[in-house]
Amino acid sequence: MLNLKDVANYCGISKDSARKLCLTNQLKHIRIGRLYKITKENLINFLENNQ
Repeated sequence: MLNLKDVANYCGISKDSARKLCLTNQLKHIRIGRLYKITKENLINFLENNQ
């Protein structure tokens, strides 16, 4: 499971941009309270579909 900081670092974007991808449901995630958790599989699928 990755957090927003991990996703941002991997994709070369800001943490806020990663959060916006989750909020607009472009990136599948699980939300636990204020935390966003993204599986590696969901991140890979997102990157493959948006290239």
